[in-house]
Amino acid sequence: MSSKALGRLWIWTIGLCTAFAAAVVLYTVSAPPIVKAQIRHTGRWPALYAPILWGLENNSPVIHGPLRWYFNRVWRCDIVFFSDPPPNEKESP
Repeated sequence: MSSKALGRLWIWTIGLCTAFAAAVVLYTVSAPPIVKAQIRHTGRWPALYAPILWGLENNSPVIHGPLRWYFNRVWRCDIVFFSDPPPNEKESP
């Protein structure tokens, strides 16, 4: 391959990677309002956002922590996890 063809291939690769990254960010950022609307109307989690649900249910702090913060703090979805203590439970002395 010539250097000109490799340069074009490199530019296309960077462009495709950038488009993919932008699509993943848009997919994740748009999840809460879409999920809230779908659950409000049908009572079920939308199948398209199953990877987001997997990330919320995952115990990995790298995946679970940011998604949980984004859904519960930014969008106020108030998703309750089984690993959470009850909100009114206080430790007794």
